[in-house]
Amino acid sequence: MKKLDRKFVNKVVQIAKEAGLIVMQIYNKPFTFQRKRDSSPVTKADLLSEKFISSSLQKLTTKIPVIAEESFSIKKNSRQLKKTFWLVDPLDGTKEFISKNGQFTINIGLIKNGKPIFGVIHAPAKRSTFFGLVKEKSAYQNSGRSFKKMTVRKKIKSGPMFALSRSHGKGKKLKSFLSKVKSYKKIEMGSSLKFCLVASGRADIYPRFSPTMEWDTAAEQAILEAAGGQVTDIKGKNLLYGKKGYKNPYFIATSGTRK
Repeated sequence: MKKLDRKFVNKVVQIAKEAGLIVMQIYNKPFTFQRKRDSSPVTKADLLSEKFISSSLQKLTTKIPVIAEESFSIKKNSRQLKKTFWLVDPLDGTKEFISKNGQFTINIGLIKNGKPIFGVIHAPAKRSTFFGLVKEKSAYQNSGRSFKKMTVRKKIKSGPMFALSRSHGKGKKLKSFLSKVKSYKKIEMGSSLKFCLVASGRADIYPRFSPTMEWDTAAEQAILEAAGGQVTDIKGKNLLYGKKGYKNPYFIATSGTRK
């Protein structure tokens, strides 16, 4: 594998941005969608974005396999992976894409030995891009044409700010979790942007008590950990990647901050 230097990072960021252009061409016109086996929606944008990202990553890193959401849902490919592989969500927040609220992203995560080491999130409708390198403890968000470093919030002066899912933010387990917090504020957001809220210090906790897959969290976890946060299951264990079936347990993403 090529070194995770700035040149390599820029190439992956550019792949995400170019996929964003493909997605926006469809977003800005009338489009239809279909239902997958699990009843979740899929659009032409999902498929074209994935095709472009997968082929681009295969050219960039010829020996690193790419696991992407839509191809997995079709092939149900549960083959044994190498130690290093890509996890791709070509259009995270398809429901937000369909509702045209702009809260959807393109996510590319690099996994090594079961852990995310590098991630890119691009939100084309918001013209925002995030990336993180875990080993270097460096996470960045674009500001105009340049990137600025971001870190989690260090202290909570009042009640914590929760980032909650716009489309999956209800349920008994979540209500029970929130009921144990005396005072809190909340922001509802779609897609991986909830992780970005925590990584940039705008929120403190993102609890998820509904189903997700590994491509839903790989890039996000890399960025949050690079910014100083953490993602664990409800027992406090770190999320691991490359599991058979690629299903995540329920998890809590936090700034690591204690009041």
